[in-house]
Amino acid sequence: MYQLLDDSSRFDVGTAAYSLAENSTDAKDVLERAITVYSPTKDVLSENSLAFNQLRAGRIGSGEIFLASKRTMPISGLPGKPTTQSKNELSQQTLLRFLDVQQPAMFEHLQGRIHRF
Repeated sequence: MYQLLDDSSRFDVGTAAYSLAENSTDAKDVLERAITVYSPTKDVLSENSLAFNQLRAGRIGSGEIFLASKRTMPISGLPGKPTTQSKNELSQQTLLRFLDVQQPAMFEHLQGRIHRF
């Protein structure tokens, strides 16, 4: 599951679930959908996972290439500084608690539950 939040308003601009483990292709898809609906932004702050931040592994991923094409700078929080991601972590925990209560029976129902959230 990928969750994109506006940093100042905490508005959800693109949460989506995918059947595969976290990867840069699906992360790029989430970014592309959000930017298509809400337009590009100056920068995108992400967690330190390789799905959004291939640069930490010395590679340039599809997400970084896509963001560069939109003149958007990918940035990530510093390792060991969880306060940078605290808003995102809290929102993700709240979403997971909501989904625990809603218990979608099948993966196909999950996106509808996320949209309702």
